[in-house]
Amino acid sequence: MAACKRTERIHYPLPIGAPGRTPDNELLVYWPIYDAWSKPEGMEMLIKVHDIDEWLHPTAFYQQVTQLMKTGYSLDFVSDKMVAQAAVHNGTIRTTTSAPEHQVLIVPKTRYMPLATLGHLLRLANEGATVIFQQLPEDVPGLHDVENRRQQLKKMLNGISFSGAGDIKQAQQGKGQILLSPDVQKALEHKGIRREVLTDTGLKFIRRSTPDGKYYYLVNHTPKPVDAEIPLNIQAQSVTILDPQTGNAGLAASMPDANQTKYGCKCSRAKP
Repeated sequence: MAACKRTERIHYPLPIGAPGRTPDNELLVYWPIYDAWSKPEGMEMLIKVHDIDEWLHPTAFYQQVTQLMKTGYSLDFVSDKMVAQAAVHNGTIRTTTSAPEHQVLIVPKTRYMPLATLGHLLRLANEGATVIFQQLPEDVPGLHDVENRRQQLKKMLNGISFSGAGDIKQAQQGKGQILLSPDVQKALEHKGIRREVLTDTGLKFIRRSTPDGKYYYLVNHTPKPVDAEIPLNIQAQSVTILDPQTGNAGLAASMPDANQTKYGCKCSRAKP
């Protein structure tokens, strides 16, 4: 019964689509599925959980996502179809009319990209979104009319007028912007998109937005307890702490600081 109560307390603020609670992730990350499908080894690519050491872990996509999450960014993934369906609302990106808003769309290092997907990425930028490329795509997938499609890809990429030197190149695209940088985190900092610094302590988090504020689910997977002043990326009048293990709850000592709120966090290591 105690385990059920703990699960209930953890689960309450987290379900996607629950009334008044929506995911609060600032980044969208494109998954380059055609890179996985275009491996020359064998005639079949099975994308299943038991083979992630083959089709997922070695990829630039996985390395980029892992680093962003470890650094303190929260994110969702998008497919080619979701990119095609996405729209811009006040500079933010929605994959559907009811989906939460994201501040930027990131394209990790990608070799193969359909012309339609690149066209939709350019469309989103034209409509006011910010799109960050770690590296521009090199080729189109498939062999049908391949030379003609390669020429179209080259023409579309040449139509992006980048300026600037160093690690970040910029292109104004309609109402929005395209950034090209091998260092995605540096590009995010350039755009003023803040990470959750609390991950520097080793804590991991899930964040949900509500009409009255935000829920943070924190977990400590490090071998030691965390006892530190933790900044949260929200201006809050107060911070309430809930221990899902015991059900104990109360106000934490907290203090607003610029665009953040600092509070005293004591988080024991998670039990297996």
